[in-house]
Amino acid sequence: MSRRLSTEAITIIVPEVPQGTASDVFGHKKLLLYTALLMLGEMLVWAFASKTNTTAFFWVLALNRALSGLGEASVSGPDEAHAYDSLEAPGLGIITASFSQ
Repeated sequence: MSRRLSTEAITIIVPEVPQGTASDVFGHKKLLLYTALLMLGEMLVWAFASKTNTTAFFWVLALNRALSGLGEASVSGPDEAHAYDSLEAPGLGIITASFSQ
């Protein structure tokens, strides 16, 4: 249990800043698509895991948690930035309307 959680924690913490930079360089939408693919991969790895070989199952579980951690790191910022950009783009943003007077 602790190895599984530490795998996920490490893969959330370590790529946090590089993922934020990638979001700024490539765009929020592209990083959100990348996150969706990571989460899809996470589910597919889990769905097709062999449950008979315990050693292989452990490594599949570790891969699953690593993909989950990368997905969490990838989405923790670009989702809010994309929402903010979407509100601001047509000029109807709540923040923009609140401070425009």
